[in-house]
Amino acid sequence: HVVGDDRFVVALGDAIVAPAEGPSLLERMRAAVEGGADCVVAVERISRDRARRYGIVAPASESRPGAPIPLAGMIEKPEPADAPSDLAACARYVLPREVFEMLRGGPSERTGEVELTDAIAALIDAGAKVVAVPLAAGERRHDIGSPESYLLAQVELALADPEWGPGLRDRLARLLGPDQGPG
Repeated sequence: HVVGDDRFVVALGDAIVAPAEGPSLLERMRAAVEGGADCVVAVERISRDRARRYGIVAPASESRPGAPIPLAGMIEKPEPADAPSDLAACARYVLPREVFEMLRGGPSERTGEVELTDAIAALIDAGAKVVAVPLAAGERRHDIGSPESYLLAQVELALADPEWGPGLRDRLARLLGPDQGPG
């Protein structure tokens, strides 16, 4: 009963989405809901050989660049040859309360786990208007699902920060010294 009749945001904890100039990803996702979407999935373009690592959306039609993309389906971790597009879910969703009913459908036949991707596909099959909002130019999803990827994302984001980046860059240069190249 926490959600009630309201839509709600899910931000998976294994990813950070670094912002860019302009409206934030969440603002663009909210605008899609205000434009009539029942459910919104943030997506990023990937190389198809990486499809088996993500939920991949199936666009229902073309849309203008940056606009929400109507979806006809979604599949969790397909083989690259079976991927319906090169658009992968990137850990941010606006979901309706009906998703809980869809999640009760049980584990996926493919993965053996209860998958949000399957619940979203069921919403589409039930007639919900589901759209994808692509990352904007300059936005980037950082995988933080492993200790190594977490540390790399933190360093990259810190180095890019105008306040903290210069000092960190200097400190790293001193720590590494001239003889401490990659390796």
